Amino acid sequence: MEAFIGIIVGAAITWLVTWLYYRKAAKELSCETSELRRLTTLVLDGLEKAKMINLTRNESGQISGLNVIVEPPAGQYLGEEFKMKAQGNVLKRDEKTEDVEKKEL
Repeated sequence: MEAFIGIIVGAAITWLVTWLYYRKAAKELSCETSELRRLTTLVLDGLEKAKMINLTRNESGQISGLNVIVEPPAGQYLGEEFKMKAQGNVLKRDEKTEDVEKKEL
């Protein structure tokens, strides 16, 4: 009987310590999530102001999607390689013949 009571008391203590640790971890996770959400919104707003992306917002003003604008900065020509990468292709040069081969990513 004493062993059974010892097991029950040990289980209760283990449960209490685990529950307290879980509550502390959940609170820390909530704080971290809020901070990451705030920083992500700042980055996306900055990219939108720089005209690198267009954000789609819902009725409450929260970001619900984005469209990436792939254009080189004004006054710069980044060449064919940049255009190919922006379209999801890779340029691979054959060093022996100097031919350019186009591959899908």
